[in-house]
Amino acid sequence: MSHSHGDSFVAKTEGHTIHSWAKYYDLVVGVLSLGREKKFRRAALDLVSIEPGMKILDVGCGTGSLTIAAKQKQGLEGTLVGIDPSSNMIDLAIKKADNAGVEVDFRVGVMEDLAFDDDNFDLVLSSLMMHHLTDDLKEIGLQEIQRVLKPGGMLLIIELDPAAFSLASFVHGHSAQLSAELEATRQKMELSGFEAIEFGRLSFRGFTFLIGRNKLSAQVKPNGK
Repeated sequence: MSHSHGDSFVAKTEGHTIHSWAKYYDLVVGVLSLGREKKFRRAALDLVSIEPGMKILDVGCGTGSLTIAAKQKQGLEGTLVGIDPSSNMIDLAIKKADNAGVEVDFRVGVMEDLAFDDDNFDLVLSSLMMHHLTDDLKEIGLQEIQRVLKPGGMLLIIELDPAAFSLASFVHGHSAQLSAELEATRQKMELSGFEAIEFGRLSFRGFTFLIGRNKLSAQVKPNGK
């Protein structure tokens, strides 16, 4: 089920969505990154190995900037899929991919109900999205990500850095709240079947990361579909 907004729509989700002002999203990110969004994306993608032939999913892809950068890094071989609850965001992402000359499968979708088979992806990306979710929704979403990841597959989460004095953290809110959200995400990753979880600051000031590896095989996965 979805919520319609004229010709556009938002997929049903309990999470916060950016829809009505989607066309301004890139401008906002540009301000938060002080005009260095490309450097921010490079710093994020340098944290993981992206190789030809991989299958990669970007959840909450927004206007597709990180997804497109990942595809450019990967090359022609392999599959990149980007999902977002907002059709406005997906429409913008499709146009940006066309302009960039890369092939990305952008589609409307939600993290808590991924329309993909078990053990399907080598890598899942999540950039500046987790803080939009309630604790319950975050747990369900992480379980879904774990389900569609291959055994040994990686999850990369990029979030605001609560310890850094930056425009991004200032706009978002109190750093104590952000710290609690990041710790809650790390704990939920462990509970959802991720191991070797790394946590640290991005080389790009004002942002932090979580990386985890899927440790479970399909035979023992909870909530398998």
